[in-house]
Amino acid sequence: MARLAIWAALGALIPGSATAADLSTATSKALPAWTDTLTAGVQFEAGILGNPANPSDGQNFGQLYSDHANSVMLNQILVTIQRPLDPAATGYDFGFMLQGMYGTDARYNHVLGVDDYLLNGRAQLVPTGIYGLAHLPWLTPGGVDLKAGLTGGEMGYEALDPSVRPFYTYSYISNYLLPFQHIGAFASWHVNGTLDLYAGIDAGSQTSPWEDNNSLPAGYFGFGLNKLLNGKLGILAMSRLGPEDPLLSYPNANSLMRSWNDIVATYTATDKLSFVSEANFFYDAGLPNNTAYGAAGYVAYVLTDQVTINARAEVMRDNTGEIVGNWIGADSFTNSLRGLYSQFETASAPTTYGELTFNIVYKPKVDLKSLGVPIKTLQLRPEIRYDRSLNGTTPFNAGHDQDAFMIGGDIVLGF
Repeated sequence: MARLAIWAALGALIPGSATAADLSTATSKALPAWTDTLTAGVQFEAGILGNPANPSDGQNFGQLYSDHANSVMLNQILVTIQRPLDPAATGYDFGFMLQGMYGTDARYNHVLGVDDYLLNGRAQLVPTGIYGLAHLPWLTPGGVDLKAGLTGGEMGYEALDPSVRPFYTYSYISNYLLPFQHIGAFASWHVNGTLDLYAGIDAGSQTSPWEDNNSLPAGYFGFGLNKLLNGKLGILAMSRLGPEDPLLSYPNANSLMRSWNDIVATYTATDKLSFVSEANFFYDAGLPNNTAYGAAGYVAYVLTDQVTINARAEVMRDNTGEIVGNWIGADSFTNSLRGLYSQFETASAPTTYGELTFNIVYKPKVDLKSLGVPIKTLQLRPEIRYDRSLNGTTPFNAGHDQDAFMIGGDIVLGF
């Protein structure tokens, strides 16, 4: 019955049938041939995050995707086949995404019942996108966009795709206070040129309708404000609510609500200078002291066509003392989703974390035509990062230090 309830709720997201008046007033323009808009590509990311303290456990504390200190990591081989929606479509339009990832990043993007233990070494294999897309010219001239299937999380600033993410390392918010993957449906209603409304429902964070770690769904709701301040400011506010704790660990998991709340404001000051701010509040009834919260600020300056300088400053408070940490072992994170034993190293007490990160994104000029190589993306991103406990705990470098200094970066190459 729980599975039927989930899919019945998914159906409720789709607006009712369009009336004859709706259809007669929906204007369509000539779109490119559907097959002409299909794209395929492969992208590689490899990186290293060096730690001069050489921690005895080999871990960069407070990191997920860049957790192994002083070790080169093949983070991603990302293969994508897609037909995106035409953003200018005024009539019906349909698309899809098929995307899979191999690499060390995949350890944290499994979905129960789909790819739980698909390859068990440090480098693993997961699908990161299997979904359909539809633009429906209903309700308002902007219409409604639907997405249904296996998708990435719908909130936050830093994306899984490194080519559109400013840094190699992630913020604490992105690592620990945002959901990663879902199976469900998500709707975007473009009310007008300024306002978008969002709603979605799914089986839960990294679970499936046929293999949930509890028996209830979860879902999103939020809004976007676009083109404010003469087109320079955009705001995305998103909340998510539902039970997420596993029944194996919490017999009353269905009554233990988890809430994510995230807001991102993007301000483009000039063609070269932009600012982003993100704030997040997290609540989980199954954890002691229940809450964590944080704020991060980003600055990007385009120095030349080839060079961009980025800076990030962040403060994050883990009141539970159990959210920020490192999973030890390739399958520990996936085991934790099920409620099975998993080794997880945390701080000794609730901690307030601060971090400063700087990088340079260098995009070399490459004469692609003369080389005969279809390179779409080439980025070299050296990075410096400093993390510190702001309340005196010593979580870093195998529990010995109040702070950690790291230097590294990555290479992103796409075809």
